[in-house]
Amino acid sequence: MATVLALAAGSLITSAPPASAADDCASLTAPVYRTIRPSIGAQLLTRWKSEATGSTANYGFTDVRGTLGYGSSSQKSGYVAVTRMYSPKAYDFMWVTSDAEKAKAVAAGYVTQMVNFYAPSTAASCTVAVHRYVKGTHVRNAWTAAEDSSLRAAGWTDAGTSFYLKPGSSEAAIATASASASASATPTVKATTATPTP
Repeated sequence: MATVLALAAGSLITSAPPASAADDCASLTAPVYRTIRPSIGAQLLTRWKSEATGSTANYGFTDVRGTLGYGSSSQKSGYVAVTRMYSPKAYDFMWVTSDAEKAKAVAAGYVTQMVNFYAPSTAASCTVAVHRYVKGTHVRNAWTAAEDSSLRAAGWTDAGTSFYLKPGSSEAAIATASASASASATPTVKATTATPTP
């Protein structure tokens, strides 16, 4: 399990991993929007702004987190499909990147919905590791040290790296920016291992 580095707010870990096919950072342009349903802790990741906005207006995903990061809308060499799974029993979404993860999710009651976006299969010079957090029957994703600390304090368990994205501002608004939104420094990246874990 990765550990959180104590860094000053606004700093990024910038260790450059070895160059790979996944270092095609120019193709990571598809925003991955994130909304959360506070009443149950469920999270929605989507590359479609209209779906994110609809989740807020129609389904109670009122905690709008903006852009988690940037993936690709098409398959590229060195990228994996990030598939959205849904549990009708738990009202929860989860994102998987392998057949083994998909099989585990199906065994736990999730159904396959769609390929949501594509992401580098390994760390690249322009990406951060997005971790999966689990609490009860719900799954969340985050990449900043601040979110890691907050989720852990609330009882979430870090289940390791889910996938890699070019970082986005987790505070950016999906719809019209709120006057109360605070401008912040670039979020601190959580220290991680270089390979995804199921």
